[in-house]
Amino acid sequence: PYLALGKLALLDGEPGVGKSLLSVTLAAILSQGWPLPDQQGGLTCASGMPSATLLMSAEDGLADTIRPRLDAVGADCTRIFALTGWHKEGDVPGEERAFTLEYAPVLASALEQYHPRLVIIDPIQAYLGGKVDINRANETRPLLSMLGNLAERYHCSIILVRHPAKGGQGRAIHRGLGSIDFIGAARTGLFVEQHPANADAALLCQTKNNLGPLGRTQLFTKGNGEFHWAGVSRLTAEMLAGTGRGPDPAAFLDAVCWLEKRLEVLKTTIDDIVR
Repeated sequence: PYLALGKLALLDGEPGVGKSLLSVTLAAILSQGWPLPDQQGGLTCASGMPSATLLMSAEDGLADTIRPRLDAVGADCTRIFALTGWHKEGDVPGEERAFTLEYAPVLASALEQYHPRLVIIDPIQAYLGGKVDINRANETRPLLSMLGNLAERYHCSIILVRHPAKGGQGRAIHRGLGSIDFIGAARTGLFVEQHPANADAALLCQTKNNLGPLGRTQLFTKGNGEFHWAGVSRLTAEMLAGTGRGPDPAAFLDAVCWLEKRLEVLKTTIDDIVR
């Protein structure tokens, strides 16, 4: 339920929480055709035949960050491509123009060339172009519609990575930076949140799903920059957003994490007795 071919997805989260690590790992998984976690956290969901990913990253270097992360998880890098810039006829040889979404034909050409199953734009605000105000729906909607049309035409999932607004409060679906039109255009919304009781873990929550019910919150670990799926959690995006949870939302989250651990131990004990 998290991603769908031919659709836009939005991935929100604070800087440093693990969004880019997650994105690169998804590219690696697709490059090898490895399975993805199901709603109980087991790696049983087939991802299909090995397929390509097109990356656009304005914050992480290809050589010093992205490639080492891909190598660390065993990606087939022959199926992972990066769009860093573009050339126009008559330009000085060796010089690239910076790519923004104003140049839609450049992106369409890359999709035509590589046939990716996944496209990652990280972060979206870096690729809007200088004439687009991220807070104005009338300016962002044409670009979002264009991306949606490209996703449908080339049968790929396009993930728009985004930071949350400063001091964002209220419902999780409204916490992202910029116009509400971003989440309106996306078919699915995802939020990466730091695990409240484990500094080396993060939670992948679903805030919106136009294709069915919301999926379970997935856990992953990120210690030393290494990615590993780590099961599921009862914590939801709304719980993590801190709405309606008393004067100390952090205490509520700590209690949920404590209870989950105790229930896991209890389940293991019961399973051992049954066996």
